[in-house]
Amino acid sequence: LSAVEGAVLIVSAADGVETQTLSAWKKLRARGVRTIIFINKLDNPDFSLDETLIGVEEAFGTRPVLLTFPDYRQGKMSAVLDVISGTRLSHSADGQEIPRPVAKNDSAAASLQRCYNEAIDFASSFDDGVLEMAMAGASVPPADLVRALSALAASDDYVLCYAGSALENFGVRSLMTGLSFFLPSPPDFHGKYLGEVIRLRHFPEVGEISLFRSM
Repeated sequence: LSAVEGAVLIVSAADGVETQTLSAWKKLRARGVRTIIFINKLDNPDFSLDETLIGVEEAFGTRPVLLTFPDYRQGKMSAVLDVISGTRLSHSADGQEIPRPVAKNDSAAASLQRCYNEAIDFASSFDDGVLEMAMAGASVPPADLVRALSALAASDDYVLCYAGSALENFGVRSLMTGLSFFLPSPPDFHGKYLGEVIRLRHFPEVGEISLFRSM
């Protein structure tokens, strides 16, 4: 854990927060590793996103901020809805997630707006510009929300959550985008420094080996 700037913690919607998940969370928190949660296995509509989010809040003692959620058609997961971009990500012919705008009369538009407003409410405590726009009743652009959520992501009181299905490749594209937005950048080693030693290992036949990270 000393070698990473951030982590993705997987929570199964089938099983909820398990003992090893809670243990991993505590270790990440103790190390100060910024963490994003991905709620997995939602391709099964019998598994509840809402119940999983409640379990996360109760077990971790932190408020989840939902940034994607599944879209079902005829009892089957057909896409994920991305809160920040306001798009529906469905599969192309070759299985890639392709974002498409969600129209105002779309049945998912209200849920997207509600989650967007929730994210603004939470993030406004960490960004004066977003707070001023929210108090004035002005629209908060996605770029400003991303900036505020970046500050929120460093807080112990909230955790950013993405949801989908890794097996079916739903929600992975949004998650990867979130990593670039909300996790710290790697350190910039320069000059005479090659990197940072993170562990020393000793092997009888070889001797001492240094494991290090570099840019």
